Amino acid sequence: MRPFYTYWEHEIFTSLVELVIRNLCQFFENIFGTSSLFTADIILVPPRIKLQPPLEEIVNSIRRSAYGISELPKHFTRWLHGTCISCPSPPILDEELESPDFTFNNDVKQHPDVVS
Repeated sequence: MRPFYTYWEHEIFTSLVELVIRNLCQFFENIFGTSSLFTADIILVPPRIKLQPPLEEIVNSIRRSAYGISELPKHFTRWLHGTCISCPSPPILDEELESPDFTFNNDVKQHPDVVS
């Protein structure tokens, strides 16, 4: 059964990479494409021009959205090696030490297509 689980884990990983790439491409297209992602009002308040919502809020919203897309694989837990049992969450004994990540998140983030 080990080859069976290895095959399906690879398929899940490939699908997650494709999901993240498609979402990032669509997000990029929405920001720089012809369709509008959001609307902003420009108000003339002498001697300045004011944006509503403020520019910082727009930038933070874009950053949160991009971060959310890149964090999607965190919701998919890996299986124990050669089994269909999900990896258990380890207890956190020391808050200073990072707990091991048993998801596809790090592998997907390091994939060359996602990085580019």
